[in-house]
Amino acid sequence: MSTSAAVQSAAWRIRRASRSRFYTLQATPWSAGLVVVAGNIVQSHQLAWRALNSGTTGGATAPNNSAGARFVDGGGIEWLHVPLLLVAPAPIT
Repeated sequence: MSTSAAVQSAAWRIRRASRSRFYTLQATPWSAGLVVVAGNIVQSHQLAWRALNSGTTGGATAPNNSAGARFVDGGGIEWLHVPLLLVAPAPIT
């Protein structure tokens, strides 16, 4: 790989990561009492989390990666950490 190709590749990765951070921060913040369906994405601790099942969020602890990429909140919603968002998530209303 030439230097030019390496620089272009690095610049592309930086832009993609920056876009993902922007989309993550635009996601609906996690809060107790939020009604979600499987596939909804929320933001917690500046990370994106996808709901694996439907229901109402609960408990005092928001999804976090202290135990890895999966988290179950007090309402029984199982969350999976999404490391890279390439499109804006739909808001949860």
